[in-house]
Amino acid sequence: MRRHPAVTYVIVAINVVAFIATAMIMSGPSNAALEAKFDEIVKVLLAHPYLVPPPEIERFFSPEDFVYLSAAAEEMRKKVGVPAEGTHLRQSRILEQKVAELQELLGAHPLYRLGYVPARPEIAKLFTSLFVHADFWHLLGNMLFLFIVSAFLEDVMGRPLFIAFYITGGLVATGFHVWQNPGSYAPLVGASGAVAAVMGGYLFRFWKSRIELLWLPIFFLPWLRARFFAPAFVIIPLWFVSDFYLAMRGTQDVGIAVWAHVGGFLFGFAVMALIGASRLEERVLDPGITAKTTWEADRDLLAAIDARQLGRQSTAVAAANRALRRDPSNEDARQLALALALETGDHRSAETHALHLLDRWVRTGEDALLGDLIGRLSSAESDALPEKFLARAAAHLERKGDIPSALSLYRRVATAGREPIMTLKANLKVAEICLRNGELTEAASALHRAESNPECTGEWLLSVHRQRSLMVVR
Repeated sequence: MRRHPAVTYVIVAINVVAFIATAMIMSGPSNAALEAKFDEIVKVLLAHPYLVPPPEIERFFSPEDFVYLSAAAEEMRKKVGVPAEGTHLRQSRILEQKVAELQELLGAHPLYRLGYVPARPEIAKLFTSLFVHADFWHLLGNMLFLFIVSAFLEDVMGRPLFIAFYITGGLVATGFHVWQNPGSYAPLVGASGAVAAVMGGYLFRFWKSRIELLWLPIFFLPWLRARFFAPAFVIIPLWFVSDFYLAMRGTQDVGIAVWAHVGGFLFGFAVMALIGASRLEERVLDPGITAKTTWEADRDLLAAIDARQLGRQSTAVAAANRALRRDPSNEDARQLALALALETGDHRSAETHALHLLDRWVRTGEDALLGDLIGRLSSAESDALPEKFLARAAAHLERKGDIPSALSLYRRVATAGREPIMTLKANLKVAEICLRNGELTEAASALHRAESNPECTGEWLLSVHRQRSLMVVR
Protein backbone atom coordinates (compact mmCIF):
# COMPACT_ATOMS: atom_id res chain seq x y z
CA MET A 1 0.00 0.00 0.00
CA ARG A 2 1.08 3.57 -0.62
CA ARG A 3 0.19 4.93 2.81
CA HIS A 4 -1.27 3.92 6.15
CA PRO A 5 -5.03 3.18 6.06
CA ALA A 6 -5.94 6.05 8.40
CA VAL A 7 -9.69 5.77 7.77
CA THR A 8 -9.65 2.06 8.60
CA TYR A 9 -7.78 2.80 11.83
CA VAL A 10 -10.36 5.43 12.77
CA ILE A 11 -13.31 3.15 11.97
CA VAL A 12 -11.86 0.37 14.13
CA ALA A 13 -11.16 2.84 16.94
CA ILE A 14 -14.71 4.25 16.85
CA ASN A 15 -16.19 0.76 17.01
CA VAL A 16 -13.97 -0.22 19.94
CA VAL A 17 -14.74 3.00 21.84
CA ALA A 18 -18.46 2.58 21.15
CA PHE A 19 -18.33 -1.00 22.44
CA ILE A 20 -16.59 0.08 25.64
CA ALA A 21 -19.12 2.88 26.08
CA THR A 22 -22.14 0.61 25.65
CA ALA A 23 -20.65 -2.14 27.80
CA MET A 24 -19.26 -0.08 30.68
CA ILE A 25 -20.45 3.52 30.56
CA MET A 26 -24.02 3.71 29.30
CA SER A 27 -26.51 2.83 32.01
CA GLY A 28 -29.45 0.53 31.33
CA PRO A 29 -31.21 -2.56 32.60
CA SER A 30 -29.11 -5.69 32.96
CA ASN A 31 -29.64 -8.74 30.80
CA ALA A 32 -30.81 -10.56 33.93
CA ALA A 33 -33.63 -8.02 34.40
CA LEU A 34 -34.68 -8.47 30.78
CA GLU A 35 -34.65 -12.25 31.09
CA ALA A 36 -36.69 -12.14 34.31
CA LYS A 37 -39.37 -10.00 32.70
CA PHE A 38 -39.47 -12.25 29.66
CA ASP A 39 -39.85 -15.28 31.93
CA GLU A 40 -42.93 -13.64 33.46
CA ILE A 41 -44.44 -13.30 29.96
CA VAL A 42 -43.64 -16.93 29.17
CA LYS A 43 -45.39 -18.08 32.35
CA VAL A 44 -48.53 -16.12 31.41
CA LEU A 45 -48.52 -17.67 27.93
CA LEU A 46 -47.95 -21.17 29.26
CA ALA A 47 -50.79 -20.77 31.74
CA HIS A 48 -53.05 -19.28 29.07
CA PRO A 49 -51.86 -20.64 25.70
CA TYR A 50 -54.90 -19.24 23.89
CA LEU A 51 -53.31 -15.77 24.25
CA VAL A 52 -51.46 -14.58 21.14
CA PRO A 53 -47.95 -13.08 21.68
CA PRO A 54 -47.98 -9.46 20.39
CA PRO A 55 -45.70 -8.51 17.45
CA GLU A 56 -43.27 -6.67 19.75
CA ILE A 57 -42.04 -9.95 21.26
CA GLU A 58 -42.52 -12.37 18.38
CA ARG A 59 -38.79 -12.27 17.64
CA PHE A 60 -38.08 -13.88 21.03
CA PHE A 61 -39.91 -17.05 19.98
CA SER A 62 -38.75 -19.69 17.55
CA PRO A 63 -41.17 -21.37 15.09
CA GLU A 64 -41.17 -24.41 17.39
CA ASP A 65 -42.36 -22.20 20.27
CA PHE A 66 -45.38 -21.04 18.26
CA VAL A 67 -46.20 -24.64 17.29
CA TYR A 68 -46.05 -25.64 20.97
CA LEU A 69 -48.30 -22.73 22.06
CA SER A 70 -50.81 -23.54 19.31
CA ALA A 71 -50.92 -27.21 20.35
CA ALA A 72 -51.31 -26.23 24.02
CA ALA A 73 -54.20 -23.89 23.14
CA GLU A 74 -55.92 -26.66 21.17
CA GLU A 75 -55.46 -29.08 24.07
CA MET A 76 -56.98 -26.57 26.48
CA ARG A 77 -60.01 -26.06 24.24
CA LYS A 78 -60.61 -29.82 24.19
CA LYS A 79 -60.36 -30.12 27.96
CA VAL A 80 -62.00 -26.98 29.36
CA GLY A 81 -63.34 -25.24 26.30
CA VAL A 82 -62.95 -21.61 25.35
CA PRO A 83 -62.51 -19.34 28.40
CA ALA A 84 -65.17 -16.79 29.18
CA GLU A 85 -64.83 -13.43 27.46
CA GLY A 86 -64.15 -11.62 30.72
CA THR A 87 -61.40 -14.06 31.70
CA HIS A 88 -59.84 -13.84 28.26
CA LEU A 89 -59.89 -10.02 28.37
CA ARG A 90 -58.41 -9.90 31.86
CA GLN A 91 -55.55 -12.24 30.95
CA SER A 92 -54.93 -10.30 27.73
CA ARG A 93 -54.54 -7.10 29.75
CA ILE A 94 -52.08 -8.81 32.09
CA LEU A 95 -50.06 -9.98 29.09
CA GLU A 96 -50.15 -6.50 27.53
CA GLN A 97 -48.93 -4.99 30.80
CA LYS A 98 -46.05 -7.45 31.01
CA VAL A 99 -45.13 -6.77 27.37
CA ALA A 100 -45.27 -3.00 27.98
CA GLU A 101 -42.90 -3.39 30.95
CA LEU A 102 -40.54 -5.46 28.83
CA GLN A 103 -40.65 -2.83 26.09
CA GLU A 104 -39.82 -0.14 28.61
CA LEU A 105 -36.80 -2.10 29.81
CA LEU A 106 -35.70 -2.78 26.23
CA GLY A 107 -36.04 0.92 25.36
CA ALA A 108 -33.55 1.79 28.10
CA HIS A 109 -31.01 -0.81 26.98
CA PRO A 110 -27.97 0.67 25.13
CA LEU A 111 -28.42 -1.55 22.08
CA TYR A 112 -32.03 -0.44 21.72
CA ARG A 113 -31.09 3.17 22.29
CA LEU A 114 -28.44 3.09 19.55
CA GLY A 115 -29.60 0.22 17.29
CA TYR A 116 -31.98 0.64 14.36
CA VAL A 117 -35.47 -0.80 14.95
CA PRO A 118 -37.38 -1.23 11.65
CA ALA A 119 -40.76 -0.91 13.38
CA ARG A 120 -39.65 2.39 14.93
CA PRO A 121 -37.42 4.07 12.35
CA GLU A 122 -35.16 6.94 13.45
CA ILE A 123 -32.69 8.62 11.09
CA ALA A 124 -29.94 9.08 13.71
CA LYS A 125 -29.99 5.38 14.52
CA LEU A 126 -29.27 4.54 10.89
CA PHE A 127 -25.75 5.80 11.64
CA THR A 128 -25.26 4.90 15.30
CA SER A 129 -26.27 1.30 14.62
CA LEU A 130 -23.22 0.92 12.35
CA PHE A 131 -20.81 1.38 15.25
CA VAL A 132 -22.29 -0.61 18.18
CA HIS A 133 -22.03 -4.35 18.74
CA ALA A 134 -23.88 -6.90 20.80
CA ASP A 135 -20.84 -8.50 22.44
CA PHE A 136 -17.06 -8.84 22.22
CA TRP A 137 -17.07 -11.68 19.67
CA HIS A 138 -19.47 -9.74 17.46
CA LEU A 139 -17.04 -6.79 17.53
CA LEU A 140 -13.94 -8.94 17.03
CA GLY A 141 -15.37 -10.80 14.04
CA ASN A 142 -16.47 -7.63 12.26
CA MET A 143 -13.22 -5.76 12.90
CA LEU A 144 -11.12 -8.73 11.80
CA PHE A 145 -12.94 -9.06 8.47
CA LEU A 146 -12.86 -5.27 8.04
CA PHE A 147 -9.12 -5.02 8.62
CA ILE A 148 -8.34 -7.88 6.26
CA VAL A 149 -9.85 -6.14 3.26
CA SER A 150 -10.58 -2.45 3.90
CA ALA A 151 -6.97 -1.20 4.04
CA PHE A 152 -6.38 -2.23 0.42
CA LEU A 153 -9.67 -0.80 -0.81
CA GLU A 154 -8.99 2.49 1.00
CA ASP A 155 -5.62 2.64 -0.74
CA VAL A 156 -7.11 2.49 -4.24
CA MET A 157 -10.28 4.52 -3.59
CA GLY A 158 -8.75 7.33 -1.57
CA ARG A 159 -9.86 8.38 1.88
CA PRO A 160 -12.84 10.68 1.13
CA LEU A 161 -14.45 8.25 -1.33
CA PHE A 162 -13.81 5.28 0.96
CA ILE A 163 -15.55 7.02 3.88
CA ALA A 164 -18.60 7.69 1.70
CA PHE A 165 -18.47 4.13 0.35
CA TYR A 166 -18.31 2.59 3.84
CA ILE A 167 -21.15 4.65 5.32
CA THR A 168 -23.37 4.28 2.24
CA GLY A 169 -22.72 0.53 2.17
CA GLY A 170 -23.88 0.30 5.78
CA LEU A 171 -27.03 2.28 5.02
CA VAL A 172 -27.86 0.15 1.97
CA ALA A 173 -27.32 -2.98 4.05
CA THR A 174 -29.76 -1.63 6.65
CA GLY A 175 -32.23 -0.95 3.85
CA PHE A 176 -32.07 -4.57 2.71
CA HIS A 177 -32.69 -5.74 6.28
CA VAL A 178 -35.71 -3.44 6.65
CA TRP A 179 -37.04 -4.60 3.28
CA GLN A 180 -37.13 -8.18 4.54
CA ASN A 181 -38.12 -7.34 8.14
CA PRO A 182 -40.35 -4.23 7.86
CA GLY A 183 -42.18 -4.60 11.17
CA SER A 184 -39.37 -6.04 13.25
CA TYR A 185 -38.88 -4.77 16.79
CA ALA A 186 -35.41 -6.32 17.00
CA PRO A 187 -32.62 -3.69 16.96
CA LEU A 188 -30.12 -3.96 14.13
CA VAL A 189 -26.58 -3.36 15.41
CA GLY A 190 -23.08 -3.95 14.12
CA ALA A 191 -20.74 -3.00 11.30
CA SER A 192 -21.28 -6.24 9.36
CA GLY A 193 -23.41 -4.63 6.63
CA ALA A 194 -20.76 -2.01 5.90
CA VAL A 195 -18.03 -4.66 6.19
CA ALA A 196 -19.93 -6.80 3.68
CA ALA A 197 -19.93 -3.83 1.28
CA VAL A 198 -16.16 -3.56 1.65
CA MET A 199 -15.81 -7.31 1.02
CA GLY A 200 -17.91 -7.04 -2.13
CA GLY A 201 -15.75 -4.18 -3.39
CA TYR A 202 -12.59 -6.06 -2.48
CA LEU A 203 -13.72 -9.15 -4.39
CA PHE A 204 -14.25 -7.16 -7.58
CA ARG A 205 -11.02 -5.14 -7.31
CA PHE A 206 -8.67 -7.77 -5.82
CA TRP A 207 -10.25 -11.04 -6.89
CA LYS A 208 -6.84 -12.58 -7.69
CA SER A 209 -5.29 -11.80 -4.30
CA ARG A 210 -4.49 -14.57 -1.84
CA ILE A 211 -5.76 -14.49 1.73
CA GLU A 212 -3.84 -16.24 4.49
CA LEU A 213 -6.06 -18.33 6.73
CA LEU A 214 -5.46 -19.91 10.12
CA TRP A 215 -7.30 -23.18 10.78
CA LEU A 216 -7.86 -24.15 14.42
CA PRO A 217 -9.81 -27.43 14.45
CA ILE A 218 -9.85 -27.39 18.27
CA PHE A 219 -9.92 -23.83 19.57
CA PHE A 220 -8.52 -24.54 23.03
CA LEU A 221 -5.61 -26.54 21.56
CA PRO A 222 -3.84 -23.77 19.61
CA TRP A 223 -0.83 -25.94 18.75
CA LEU A 224 -3.14 -27.97 16.51
CA ARG A 225 -3.26 -25.39 13.78
CA ALA A 226 -2.52 -24.93 10.11
CA ARG A 227 -1.87 -21.89 7.94
CA PHE A 228 -2.72 -21.83 4.26
CA PHE A 229 -3.47 -19.40 1.46
CA ALA A 230 -6.63 -19.31 -0.62
CA PRO A 231 -7.58 -16.93 -3.44
CA ALA A 232 -10.13 -14.22 -2.73
CA PHE A 233 -12.36 -15.46 -5.57
CA VAL A 234 -12.82 -18.69 -3.60
CA ILE A 235 -13.01 -17.58 0.05
CA ILE A 236 -15.22 -14.49 -0.26
CA PRO A 237 -17.88 -16.05 -2.55
CA LEU A 238 -18.11 -19.00 -0.16
CA TRP A 239 -18.90 -16.59 2.65
CA PHE A 240 -21.48 -14.77 0.51
CA VAL A 241 -23.18 -17.97 -0.65
CA SER A 242 -23.50 -19.24 2.92
CA ASP A 243 -25.14 -15.98 4.03
CA PHE A 244 -27.40 -15.91 0.98
CA TYR A 245 -28.52 -19.45 1.79
CA LEU A 246 -29.35 -18.44 5.36
CA ALA A 247 -31.19 -15.37 4.07
CA MET A 248 -33.36 -17.48 1.78
CA ARG A 249 -34.17 -19.84 4.67
CA GLY A 250 -35.25 -16.98 6.93
CA THR A 251 -33.48 -15.32 9.83
CA GLN A 252 -35.53 -16.19 12.90
CA ASP A 253 -33.46 -19.21 13.81
CA VAL A 254 -30.02 -17.70 13.20
CA GLY A 255 -30.22 -14.32 14.99
CA ILE A 256 -28.07 -12.67 12.30
CA ALA A 257 -29.10 -9.91 9.89
CA VAL A 258 -28.03 -11.93 6.87
CA TRP A 259 -30.08 -9.82 4.46
CA ALA A 260 -27.96 -6.85 5.54
CA HIS A 261 -24.87 -8.88 4.60
CA VAL A 262 -26.34 -9.76 1.22
CA GLY A 263 -27.39 -6.19 0.46
CA GLY A 264 -24.10 -4.67 1.58
CA PHE A 265 -22.07 -7.18 -0.42
CA LEU A 266 -24.06 -6.60 -3.62
CA PHE A 267 -23.77 -2.83 -3.18
CA GLY A 268 -20.00 -2.97 -2.70
CA PHE A 269 -19.49 -5.26 -5.70
CA ALA A 270 -21.71 -3.07 -7.90
CA VAL A 271 -19.98 0.19 -6.90
CA MET A 272 -16.51 -1.17 -7.64
CA ALA A 273 -17.78 -2.61 -10.92
CA LEU A 274 -19.09 0.85 -11.81
CA ILE A 275 -15.78 2.46 -10.88
CA GLY A 276 -13.99 -0.09 -13.03
CA ALA A 277 -16.32 0.35 -16.00
CA SER A 278 -16.05 4.16 -15.87
CA ARG A 279 -12.25 3.99 -15.42
CA LEU A 280 -12.66 6.40 -12.53
CA GLU A 281 -9.76 4.87 -10.63
CA GLU A 282 -7.44 5.07 -13.61
CA ARG A 283 -8.41 8.61 -14.67
CA VAL A 284 -9.07 10.37 -11.35
CA LEU A 285 -8.47 8.37 -8.17
CA ASP A 286 -5.03 6.90 -8.85
CA PRO A 287 -3.42 10.13 -10.19
CA GLY A 288 -4.75 12.07 -7.20
CA ILE A 289 -3.43 9.59 -4.64
CA THR A 290 -0.11 9.22 -6.49
CA ALA A 291 0.37 12.99 -6.42
CA LYS A 292 -0.06 12.96 -2.62
CA THR A 293 2.14 9.96 -1.93
CA THR A 294 5.08 10.41 -4.31
CA TRP A 295 7.87 12.98 -4.31
CA GLU A 296 8.82 14.87 -7.45
CA ALA A 297 12.01 16.89 -7.67
CA ASP A 298 11.75 20.63 -8.34
CA ARG A 299 12.34 21.35 -12.03
CA ASP A 300 14.68 24.27 -11.25
CA LEU A 301 16.63 22.10 -8.83
CA LEU A 302 17.12 19.50 -11.57
CA ALA A 303 18.19 22.26 -13.97
CA ALA A 304 20.68 23.59 -11.41
CA ILE A 305 22.19 20.12 -10.93
CA ASP A 306 22.56 19.64 -14.69
CA ALA A 307 24.10 23.09 -15.18
CA ARG A 308 26.61 22.53 -12.37
CA GLN A 309 27.70 19.22 -13.89
CA LEU A 310 28.29 21.03 -17.21
CA GLY A 311 30.35 23.75 -15.50
CA ARG A 312 27.76 26.51 -16.04
CA GLN A 313 27.99 27.94 -12.52
CA SER A 314 26.03 31.15 -13.10
CA THR A 315 23.14 29.22 -14.69
CA ALA A 316 23.18 26.74 -11.84
CA VAL A 317 23.11 29.54 -9.22
CA ALA A 318 20.17 31.25 -10.93
CA ALA A 319 18.16 27.99 -11.14
CA ALA A 320 18.89 27.09 -7.49
CA ASN A 321 17.79 30.56 -6.37
CA ARG A 322 14.54 30.23 -8.34
CA ALA A 323 13.84 26.95 -6.57
CA LEU A 324 14.48 28.60 -3.19
CA ARG A 325 12.25 31.59 -3.96
CA ARG A 326 9.42 29.18 -4.76
CA ASP A 327 10.08 26.97 -1.71
CA PRO A 328 12.49 28.39 0.92
CA SER A 329 12.22 25.13 2.92
CA ASN A 330 13.67 23.03 0.06
CA GLU A 331 16.75 21.60 1.81
CA ASP A 332 18.16 20.01 -1.36
CA ALA A 333 18.07 23.35 -3.19
CA ARG A 334 19.56 25.08 -0.14
CA GLN A 335 22.48 22.64 0.08
CA LEU A 336 23.15 22.96 -3.64
CA ALA A 337 23.05 26.76 -3.40
CA LEU A 338 25.54 26.60 -0.49
CA ALA A 339 27.91 24.39 -2.49
CA LEU A 340 27.70 26.73 -5.48
CA ALA A 341 28.32 29.80 -3.30
CA LEU A 342 31.47 28.21 -1.86
CA GLU A 343 32.66 27.22 -5.35
CA THR A 344 32.13 30.72 -6.76
CA GLY A 345 33.57 32.53 -3.70
CA ASP A 346 30.27 34.19 -2.79
CA HIS A 347 30.93 34.27 0.95
CA ARG A 348 27.82 36.26 1.85
CA SER A 349 25.48 33.84 0.10
CA ALA A 350 27.36 30.86 1.54
CA GLU A 351 26.88 32.25 5.03
CA THR A 352 23.16 32.87 4.45
CA HIS A 353 22.52 29.35 3.16
CA ALA A 354 24.66 27.74 5.86
CA LEU A 355 22.84 29.60 8.62
CA HIS A 356 19.47 28.59 7.18
CA LEU A 357 20.44 24.94 7.26
CA LEU A 358 22.03 25.22 10.70
CA ASP A 359 18.95 26.82 12.28
CA ARG A 360 16.57 24.37 10.61
CA TRP A 361 18.49 21.25 11.61
CA VAL A 362 19.01 22.50 15.17
CA ARG A 363 15.21 22.95 15.45
CA THR A 364 14.42 19.54 13.97
CA GLY A 365 17.21 17.70 15.81
CA GLU A 366 18.90 16.45 12.63
CA ASP A 367 22.24 15.88 14.35
CA ALA A 368 23.68 13.67 11.61
CA LEU A 369 23.01 16.23 8.87
CA LEU A 370 24.20 19.04 11.12
CA GLY A 371 27.42 17.23 11.97
CA ASP A 372 28.16 16.62 8.29
CA LEU A 373 27.50 20.26 7.44
CA ILE A 374 29.74 21.57 10.23
CA GLY A 375 32.46 19.13 9.23
CA ARG A 376 32.38 20.17 5.58
CA LEU A 377 32.43 23.90 6.29
CA SER A 378 35.02 23.59 9.04
CA SER A 379 37.41 22.01 6.56
CA ALA A 380 36.90 24.79 4.00
CA GLU A 381 39.67 27.28 3.18
CA SER A 382 39.94 30.21 5.59
CA ASP A 383 38.88 32.84 3.04
CA ALA A 384 35.70 30.88 2.31
CA LEU A 385 34.63 30.35 5.92
CA PRO A 386 31.17 31.71 6.78
CA GLU A 387 32.18 33.32 10.06
CA LYS A 388 28.70 33.65 11.61
CA PHE A 389 27.98 30.05 10.78
CA LEU A 390 31.15 28.83 12.48
CA ALA A 391 30.35 30.87 15.60
CA ARG A 392 26.82 29.45 15.84
CA ALA A 393 28.06 25.96 15.06
CA ALA A 394 30.64 26.28 17.85
CA ALA A 395 27.91 27.38 20.28
CA HIS A 396 25.78 24.38 19.23
CA LEU A 397 28.67 21.95 19.74
CA GLU A 398 29.41 23.49 23.12
CA ARG A 399 25.79 22.97 24.21
CA LYS A 400 26.01 19.37 23.02
CA GLY A 401 29.12 18.85 25.17
CA ASP A 402 31.61 18.51 22.28
CA ILE A 403 34.05 21.01 23.79
CA PRO A 404 37.14 20.13 21.68
CA SER A 405 35.25 20.65 18.40
CA ALA A 406 33.64 23.82 19.70
CA LEU A 407 37.02 25.21 20.78
CA SER A 408 38.49 24.46 17.35
CA LEU A 409 35.73 26.48 15.64
CA TYR A 410 36.00 29.34 18.14
CA ARG A 411 39.73 29.52 17.37
CA ARG A 412 39.00 29.81 13.64
CA VAL A 413 36.64 32.71 14.20
CA ALA A 414 38.96 34.34 16.75
CA THR A 415 41.83 34.52 14.28
CA ALA A 416 39.81 35.36 11.14
CA GLY A 417 39.43 39.02 12.10
CA ARG A 418 36.92 39.99 9.41
CA GLU A 419 34.17 41.11 11.81
CA PRO A 420 35.58 42.75 14.98
CA ILE A 421 32.60 42.04 17.24
CA MET A 422 32.52 38.34 16.28
CA THR A 423 36.30 38.12 16.68
CA LEU A 424 35.98 39.65 20.14
CA LYS A 425 33.27 37.22 21.25
CA ALA A 426 35.19 34.25 19.88
CA ASN A 427 38.39 35.25 21.73
CA LEU A 428 36.49 35.59 25.00
CA LYS A 429 35.03 32.11 24.43
CA VAL A 430 38.47 30.67 23.69
CA ALA A 431 39.80 32.25 26.87
CA GLU A 432 36.85 30.92 28.92
CA ILE A 433 37.23 27.34 27.68
CA CYS A 434 41.05 27.33 27.96
CA LEU A 435 40.79 28.73 31.47
CA ARG A 436 38.48 25.87 32.47
CA ASN A 437 40.89 23.39 30.89
CA GLY A 438 43.89 24.88 32.67
CA GLU A 439 45.50 26.08 29.40
CA LEU A 440 46.57 29.43 30.85
CA THR A 441 49.01 30.42 28.11
CA GLU A 442 46.42 30.22 25.33
CA ALA A 443 43.83 31.84 27.57
CA ALA A 444 46.19 34.81 28.16
CA SER A 445 46.83 35.15 24.38
CA ALA A 446 43.10 35.11 23.64
CA LEU A 447 42.45 37.78 26.29
CA HIS A 448 45.24 39.94 24.87
CA ARG A 449 43.70 39.73 21.39
CA ALA A 450 40.29 40.54 22.86
CA GLU A 451 41.64 43.59 24.73
CA SER A 452 43.30 44.83 21.52
CA ASN A 453 40.00 44.59 19.61
CA PRO A 454 38.50 48.05 18.81
CA GLU A 455 35.08 46.80 20.00
CA CYS A 456 36.42 45.90 23.44
CA THR A 457 34.86 48.64 25.55
CA GLY A 458 32.44 48.83 28.45
CA GLU A 459 31.07 45.43 29.45
CA TRP A 460 33.36 43.61 27.06
CA LEU A 461 36.44 45.15 28.72
CA LEU A 462 35.07 44.27 32.16
CA SER A 463 34.65 40.68 30.98
CA VAL A 464 38.32 40.60 29.95
CA HIS A 465 39.37 41.91 33.37
CA ARG A 466 37.18 39.36 35.19
CA GLN A 467 38.77 36.49 33.29
CA ARG A 468 42.25 37.88 33.99
CA SER A 469 41.45 38.03 37.70
CA LEU A 470 40.44 34.36 37.58
CA MET A 471 43.81 33.55 36.05
CA VAL A 472 45.58 35.38 38.91
CA VAL A 473 43.48 33.55 41.52
CA ARG A 474 44.38 30.22 39.97
